Amino acid sequence: MASPVVLCDHAIVLVPNGLGNDCRYGRSQYRTQLVDSSNKSLAEFTFASIEKRSFASRRRHVSTAFATICWFNEIRRQLGAATPTDIQRILEPIDEEYEDPQAVRRRWRDYRSGVHAPAAQTIALSERRCSGTTQILQSPLWDSLRLDRPATQVGLALAGRTCAEGDELLSRMLRAAGGLPNNPRWLKKRCTAVLLVGTLESLGVLTICMRWAGEAKLSHTAAAFYQAATRCLLILGPWLFRHGIARAIGEYYEHVLRPACCPDPLTRSECFCSSYYLKSIEALDRMKTRVEEERGRALDSSELAHVILTELTLQSG
Repeated sequence: MASPVVLCDHAIVLVPNGLGNDCRYGRSQYRTQLVDSSNKSLAEFTFASIEKRSFASRRRHVSTAFATICWFNEIRRQLGAATPTDIQRILEPIDEEYEDPQAVRRRWRDYRSGVHAPAAQTIALSERRCSGTTQILQSPLWDSLRLDRPATQVGLALAGRTCAEGDELLSRMLRAAGGLPNNPRWLKKRCTAVLLVGTLESLGVLTICMRWAGEAKLSHTAAAFYQAATRCLLILGPWLFRHGIARAIGEYYEHVLRPACCPDPLTRSECFCSSYYLKSIEALDRMKTRVEEERGRALDSSELAHVILTELTLQSG
C-alpha cells in the first residue's frame, strides 16, 4: 500500500473574529505560530487556468499552483524560515559564477505564490532536507481536482491510499464490483471511514467519486459525495490554511466542482459556503486546542478527524 500524506501538527493561531466563543485558553503548548501564508482568493490565481476559464497562455492548472504553494509552505514550516530567500540560502546556495542570483531568488518567490512549479532536481533537493514534501507535491488529490483529467486514471492512483472502505468506493465507482448499492446508510458509513483517515488522499477519494457520480448523472450520489468532500475540507482546514490555500480551494469546490458535478439544487445540509470557511476553521481549531489541552497531548490526523467529524455531526443534528 502506498503511503498517504500524513498531516500532523494541525494547530493554527488566528485573530479572533467575534464568533461568540468567549473561551480563553491562554498560551498553549499545542498552538503553533501560523505560517505567514497569503490564502489568496481563487480569483487572484490569474496566472493559472481554471475550468471554463482556460487560456492558451495559461499552461499551469490552478491545482498545480495549489500543490506548489503547499509544498513551499511545508518546507518553510520544517526549516523555520521566514522568507523564500531564507529557504533558498539553506537549500540552494547560489554559485554566482554559474548562476544568476536574481533569477534563483525570483524562482523561490514564485514557488511561494504557485506561479512556478519546482523541477525534479529542486524537489529531490528539498526532500533530502524536508521529509514528506514530495508526497504533498505529488498527492493524487491535485489531479482529482482537474476536470480535464480522466477520473478513472486518477481513481486508480488513489487506490490503496486511504482505507479498505475507500478502496471499496473506488472499486464500485469503477464498476468493477457491481456499482454502488442504492443504500444511503451504506454510502454514509464508507464516506465516514474515509473521512476518519484525515489525509489529502481522503479528500481525493471523495472528490473523484463525486466526479464519477456527476458524470453518470447520479445526482443524489454526487451530492452525498460533495457533502462528504466539503466535510473533509473542514477536517483538513487548519492544515490547508497554514499551507496557504484554504480560501482558494474552498472557493474551487463551491464555484467550480459543485456546478460541474452537482448541478441540481442542494439541500441545506449539503450546502457548503466558502465565504464562511475560514471562520469555521478558526472555530474548529479552538475546539481542537481545548481537546488537546484536556488530553495533555497533540492529536494525530485520525484523532483530529474524529473530533471534528463528531462536532459537525452534533451541529447538523
